[in-house]
Amino acid sequence: MLSAKERYSFGFALLGQNLIYGLFLNYLMIYYTDVVGISAAAVATLFLVARSWDAVNDPVMGIVVDRTRTRWGKFRPYMLWTPLPIALATVACFFSPGVSPGLKLAFAYFSYIVWSMVYTVNDVPLWALSSAMSRNSEERTGLISLARILATVGIMVAAILVIPMVEYFGNGDDAKGYLYTASVLSTIAAGLMLLAFFNTQERVTPKADRPSLAKSISALIHNRPLQMIVLMSLVSVFAMAAQSLFIYFVTYNLGDRGLLPLLMLITVAAIVVGMMPVPGLSRAFGKKATFALLIVLRAVVSIVYWFVGYESISTVYAMTFFNGLFLGGVGVLTTAMIADSIEYMEWRTGERSEGIIFSVQTFMAKISTAIGGFMGGTALSVVGYVPNVEQSGEVLQGIFILLTLVPGLGGLLALIPLYYYELNERRHREILMALSERVVN
Repeated sequence: MLSAKERYSFGFALLGQNLIYGLFLNYLMIYYTDVVGISAAAVATLFLVARSWDAVNDPVMGIVVDRTRTRWGKFRPYMLWTPLPIALATVACFFSPGVSPGLKLAFAYFSYIVWSMVYTVNDVPLWALSSAMSRNSEERTGLISLARILATVGIMVAAILVIPMVEYFGNGDDAKGYLYTASVLSTIAAGLMLLAFFNTQERVTPKADRPSLAKSISALIHNRPLQMIVLMSLVSVFAMAAQSLFIYFVTYNLGDRGLLPLLMLITVAAIVVGMMPVPGLSRAFGKKATFALLIVLRAVVSIVYWFVGYESISTVYAMTFFNGLFLGGVGVLTTAMIADSIEYMEWRTGERSEGIIFSVQTFMAKISTAIGGFMGGTALSVVGYVPNVEQSGEVLQGIFILLTLVPGLGGLLALIPLYYYELNERRHREILMALSERVVN
């Protein structure tokens, strides 16, 4: 039975990690285009290259994690080793040397790729740790739900505070403001991430022998439920494109960057509210049915938002809330379903490779972010976006479409692989019983 201290330590570690992730997700693109002076097309290519490379690192890190054996466990050591390097790399990404445009772009590539690689060394074992803290699927779903809520709070706290912090620290100099803001947020984040080392316990212990690369790859090939989850996750690329353009929507479509903190607060409140009933809904109806319901409801909200428009600020507030309400639960269910697939793989192959399996989750998230960022940056370039000037009607319309119809309707594609996902709650309980009998025998 997980104690409250352990559950919240794990959750707050993710809150800290996502303070940094929220800074990058919401502000790095506009920092590059409007502060550093890199063109939108160049930033789009940077995101595609750097994030794709970052995604490739995830399975490698998963294999490394599965082969890790220390007196602290399999996953917890990385929670001790990585927070300081992540903080330093974060500050480097928001430092722009006063050099030529070409060298600025080169430094952006270097600093961002280094940051993403260090972040991966923390991200893969941190999420995989949840599967080692408990074998109980319902307890694990509750843990993941709490962690997802706090991770979302971390993303949105960063989103809410960054602009006021930039203005406070910069006093008219956004370059200085972003640098100081990154320094403060990364320091807080590093302290929170250490909680996952000091206050958690790995109860599901690995075999003494280390799995070979061939065994890890073979296990993935036989993990059909995970393959369906991967296909479902691919469509999150549409949501990532929308997320990368949200600050542009607020700045140019709404015409007031000062609205961003309030809109982010509404979003995080909606996501948290939407996550809370997920454990209960999944117990009552199953993860699969709950997942399908949330996807359909979000598509309905996106269509309604497109038709009513954003001329009324009260409409913007309402649609922002409903969009977040149905978005949060999808992340909880995806992670919980991935955790369930670990026992499926153990049952099929005899290998329990949490690292490589959770690296697939982070791999898909980063690929989606890479393509989504590329889509967002390319769309801005194609429609003629010019930084720091009044935008044309075509630019504003393109931003709004990417913010509403594209993620909402695109998300419906996840229903296809979801239909073929067969690891329901009854089947998972049978697998757990079979694994228990193996241990007894």
